[in-house]
Amino acid sequence: MLTEHQSGGRLVWVDLLNPTPAEIARACGDYQLDIPPREQLEEIELSSRLQYEDGAFTISVTVTLHGKNGNGGDVTSPLGFVFTKDLLVTIRFAQLQTFEAITKRVERHPRSAPDIFLVIIEALVDFGADRLEELRAEALKISQRIFHKEMQQMQKRNVSQVNRMLRDILVEIGDMSERVSHIRDTLLVLQRAAPFIMEHGDSWLEPEIKARLKVTMGDVQSLNDYQIHLTDKLQFLLDAD
Repeated sequence: MLTEHQSGGRLVWVDLLNPTPAEIARACGDYQLDIPPREQLEEIELSSRLQYEDGAFTISVTVTLHGKNGNGGDVTSPLGFVFTKDLLVTIRFAQLQTFEAITKRVERHPRSAPDIFLVIIEALVDFGADRLEELRAEALKISQRIFHKEMQQMQKRNVSQVNRMLRDILVEIGDMSERVSHIRDTLLVLQRAAPFIMEHGDSWLEPEIKARLKVTMGDVQSLNDYQIHLTDKLQFLLDAD
């Protein structure tokens, strides 16, 4: 599905949701941009995720969806951006609550393509921060269960029950570590994307956009540092278990 968004009377954003190869090919012709298919967006090499050619950025990020699947694990999906000074094209393969809020913000007052791109990135950073806070709270609960003073008494009274509890905790820690790794994948690309955009878009990015990019770089670095701390915490709990 292709949705065009205008701002200030001109086309600034094209959103492609679950596009077919034919829709992508048609969009490439209509907007004179090289729009990558899903298999290209899923490539893991950083050189494939960050590209700049002929005044157009092509960026792909793996995002965690706003919800979980039926098995309790996170669901991830590629999110692609192709943008120039005048037009942003997003390529996604899942519904994201972020985009509903962004659409309303675009409708309220005029925004440029780089501005809309940055609004989306800022929303991804905020979502990553919320997820890390949730994981921190879960890790704290697990820590309290493992190191509770009654644990040793339980081990003496009912060894089998304690073993079952520890196996369950082991599964929980494994699930949490997987979720942290998904956040780490997103942060890695965002951490490299900001300076990449600053370097190649220096001649045409507005000063306000550059300033917001610098703030975003700082936020991403802070989250990356905290992610490392949380990973160490989970490893400690795993060793204790």
